[in-house]
Amino acid sequence: MHKVAAQVQAAVTIPLLDLADVTAEAGPGGRVDHGRAAGHGLHDGAGLLPGRLASHGLTVLAPDRQDRAAVHAIIYDELCQGIVLDSSRDRYREVSSG
Repeated sequence: MHKVAAQVQAAVTIPLLDLADVTAEAGPGGRVDHGRAAGHGLHDGAGLLPGRLASHGLTVLAPDRQDRAAVHAIIYDELCQGIVLDSSRDRYREVSSG
């Protein structure tokens, strides 16, 4: 979605909220100055979200490949299917906390 955000915004009359921009509002001088990108592998692979956050002065700490794969599986194999498991919640928190 980050790749086509500008085109989407141009096609609609309501504001398009970008996670990186909203997160950055709490950034340097605010509540946070660094964050852990715990999203699925596409964010880290494409460098779009971390790059956008960095452009706002935030330092992004990316999980390793194994942790990104775990998060990707939780999102697509479970959450998108309506499956919510305590064990996956714990795993996601583990990845998020570094």
